[in-house]
Amino acid sequence: MPSTFSLHTIDEAIRDLEQKVAHGAEISREELASGVLRITKHLRDELEAALKVIDGLKDHTGPGSTGRSRW
Repeated sequence: MPSTFSLHTIDEAIRDLEQKVAHGAEISREELASGVLRITKHLRDELEAALKVIDGLKDHTGPGSTGRSRW
């Protein structure tokens, strides 16, 4: 099962907020909340992808498994 791990989008969202603050830009509560929600969504998506990979590994290494791939 292929993974979609791409922390690039999370890093990009964090850097966007950091750059605005570093340049002295005022950030409204709405803009900050939007940025935090975007980061949270990406983190949730990455966690779900990681859990799918872990579940896939369990299928190959669970009780009674030979540890061999089904391929």
